[in-house]
Amino acid sequence: MWPRASLVARALLACGLVDHPQDRRWQRAGLLSAEAAAAILQHEERQSRPYLLYAAGGLGALTIVLGVVAIIASN
Repeated sequence: MWPRASLVARALLACGLVDHPQDRRWQRAGLLSAEAAAAILQHEERQSRPYLLYAAGGLGALTIVLGVVAIIASN
């Protein structure tokens, strides 16, 4: 989506709770219609990734690796 947006901001944008300021500026300038902005938001919602699931999987893998290292180090 937008590289500088935080995870919370991305979630709010994906849910349609807030609009991106760039979208409003482009709409006022006549470069982007409301229909196009809505289509972009719908597309981004479909393209979103489960960051929370990735984070949980990464922490689980790290825990397993640290456990194996601890077992090997104890011998």
